[in-house]
Amino acid sequence: MRRAVSAAALVIVLVGSGEAGSDWAAGTLQALREALDRRVQIELREELEPQPADAYVVSVELSRDGRRATLRCSAPAGREPKDLEFKKSDRLLDRGRAIGYALGALLPELKADARAVAATAAAPAPPSPPATDAASSPPAGAQPAPAAPATTGGRASYEGGRLGIEATAVLASSFVTDQPGFGGALAVELRTVDWLGVRLGGSGVFGNAPVRSSTLREVILRAGLRARLLSWQAVQLSVVAHALFVQLELYRNGMEQEAWRGGAELSVELALAPSSFFSVVLKPTARTTFGTIQIYVNEQRVGALTPFVFALELGVRIWP
Repeated sequence: MRRAVSAAALVIVLVGSGEAGSDWAAGTLQALREALDRRVQIELREELEPQPADAYVVSVELSRDGRRATLRCSAPAGREPKDLEFKKSDRLLDRGRAIGYALGALLPELKADARAVAATAAAPAPPSPPATDAASSPPAGAQPAPAAPATTGGRASYEGGRLGIEATAVLASSFVTDQPGFGGALAVELRTVDWLGVRLGGSGVFGNAPVRSSTLREVILRAGLRARLLSWQAVQLSVVAHALFVQLELYRNGMEQEAWRGGAELSVELALAPSSFFSVVLKPTARTTFGTIQIYVNEQRVGALTPFVFALELGVRIWP
């Protein structure tokens, strides 16, 4: 038998993206103080060690985007874990309150109306419904909505994948000319987990010529990946890497020179996502074309195309 409620201690271990000082952690503590007996001592940690003696120990693991939480009870053992999901529009404080009420349901013997702690590791207690005022907190249903991702290892996944379309305007410069290039880009992205997408697309840029009285056109085919690094409220930070197949066409005094080259590019993407279906994206990009392209007019070398270009893309991404 464990000790009475008056001497009980609850240790909450934050896993992954958990932060003891965050808004959702504050909401969790707020809800627990409402749902549990006021004599229960609650402690939030980011590491389990040292192992507390004769205490209730639960872990809270958040997905990268903070929209899913998995609750596990390691002491006493034998209780089923609980998964929660949240809407993108839910505030962090409200998500934390929902987690707190779910923890209260996972440990019913510690609730405010419990008279004694009688749970043991061999006889787990079934979860009870959250406190009556939990209705004011965001819904945390056990069954995901039809369009919502399912959880795999604490991260969200999309059965059958989710396809997005991205359209951006492009401003490019090779730093060797005062004639920047302008154009546009179009891409499709298949996402099977919430933090990683596979991308295919293309772009066209006009201008950015390294030689006076000349015009340069670039047609670029892309294939690559986008991995989200950070997500805070509606702001997301990602890294995007592409392998390229580039067609360069240079026009000077009626002469045309065309070349095809391979290449690669790396972007850091900042996205504002007010909803799960729409994002505004800004991408500073560094691009290189493999091999310098020499430019000749009347068999005279007049310049070369630099293999390094800096581009800035601004546009939107839509997830139907």
